[in-house]
Amino acid sequence: MKHRVPGVSKVEAKETEDGRLILKFQDESFHDPFVSRYVSDGTIKMFAYLVLLHDPNPHPLLCVEEPENQLYPLLLQELAEEFEAYTRLEGQVFVSTHSPDFLNSRD
Repeated sequence: MKHRVPGVSKVEAKETEDGRLILKFQDESFHDPFVSRYVSDGTIKMFAYLVLLHDPNPHPLLCVEEPENQLYPLLLQELAEEFEAYTRLEGQVFVSTHSPDFLNSRD
């Protein structure tokens, strides 16, 4: 995550007393981490993609619809690189998109 999303240096999962899981995102600019409720939808979405793409039990086919939604435009190239790396090592990625920025990110 810290290599793909500027500013995020660490993501930590904490279990609460009642068994729920809370994600804490550490931003380099702040002393205390943010809980996921205060993190942008795009950051959460990018985190979810990275978890899926780095799953120790990879899927042979991933289908992703409009990955550009809610993502900061500069993250599109980062995500495209992650998809490309996945196809070299694990399987296939099928993406439907309307974003020329996403399509052109991997010339």
